[in-house]
Amino acid sequence: MNQIFSGKTLVICLLGGVAVFHLGAVILIGDKNFELTRPDYYAHESSYRDDVASLRAGAAWQWQLKVEQGSASLRVVDVSGDPVSLEDVSLQLYKPNNSAADRTLQLATDKGGWQVDTGSLQSGLWRYTIRAQASGQKVGYRSSFSLQGPS
Repeated sequence: MNQIFSGKTLVICLLGGVAVFHLGAVILIGDKNFELTRPDYYAHESSYRDDVASLRAGAAWQWQLKVEQGSASLRVVDVSGDPVSLEDVSLQLYKPNNSAADRTLQLATDKGGWQVDTGSLQSGLWRYTIRAQASGQKVGYRSSFSLQGPS
């Protein structure tokens, strides 16, 4: 019986095909530069470390945030009770489970502290982060408050 392909020929053809496939893959992939991490990976880590350092720098002070419907006032004092001089003070408000309500506000200086118009805030739990500059150093504070709705 005359066979077109013998078993040996079939195996050799399959091995040759696999070799050509792998050689082609190596040639195509060889020109590409694959990064193991995102280019901004270390920038995010650096930003995170700066954020933690700013929160630690502000931990020694007493941060008093008073939030009422429509406005917020902030007073920061050091351990001796003296007001702390801050610049570029911002307030970031986060509403859990409702990111559409999140906002960042710049506070303006007022007698003995800072003031900002918050607009209408929903009742319930709010988390906040305060960021500022004190003597050229970034400082911050994180906490939360709860607004009571109409009864």
